[in-house]
Amino acid sequence: MNNKELEVVSKNIKIDTEAIDSIYEAGKLTLLEDFIPDYYPTWFGREDELNSYGYRSDNFTGGSGFVFLGCSLTMGAYLEKEEVWPWIVGKHFGVKVWNLAQSGRGDDDNFINAHNWIPKLKPTVVCMLLPPPGRHLVFSEIEDIEEFHLYRLPKKPKFPWLYDEKYLFVSQLRNVLAIKSICTENNIPFIVESSSDLLSIEWEGLAKDKKHPGRKWHEKISRIYTKQIEECL
Repeated sequence: MNNKELEVVSKNIKIDTEAIDSIYEAGKLTLLEDFIPDYYPTWFGREDELNSYGYRSDNFTGGSGFVFLGCSLTMGAYLEKEEVWPWIVGKHFGVKVWNLAQSGRGDDDNFINAHNWIPKLKPTVVCMLLPPPGRHLVFSEIEDIEEFHLYRLPKKPKFPWLYDEKYLFVSQLRNVLAIKSICTENNIPFIVESSSDLLSIEWEGLAKDKKHPGRKWHEKISRIYTKQIEECL
């Protein structure tokens, strides 16, 4: 979306610049002072793994790098970052790992991060592991937040239409095509795979939480992306 399109949409919604800025802030992790105390060490191992913008990523400085989008499967929940597929891919190609993935987040967040950072970082490639569906980005503080996340959904949801397969299909397709459009506009190859599909690959071990796939799965996923990257570079 260029400046003209942003202006048109903001006028149509009647939203001010401050509110728009808060949308992009919502796309990243809570920064260290709010996030670290008890939660962080069990997830990642070291406090210095979040960059100055709150991402588990290399710093957003000059040089050649790849952007990675996704959820905990791409962020690397409960694993050392060297064990996680984006860093395996980055090491293979000798590039910086600009990992915008967020644990528990969905494709709405992926789009916000892509729109904000791809034009600025100008990566060589953008790799996306599409998060599971039904993770809706909500900006208001509400009591029933579990109504907007498929993994936390009550047995009798108040808004069942949010989880209708047709709604989920259109919602995810719109975000994926929007991210692809950003890449196309910036002449960047875009590679996307389904988490549902890749999770069917044998895990051969678990992460520290015993719920996420372990190192060997990430090695297999890295080879899938490495092959596609080599074909488009």
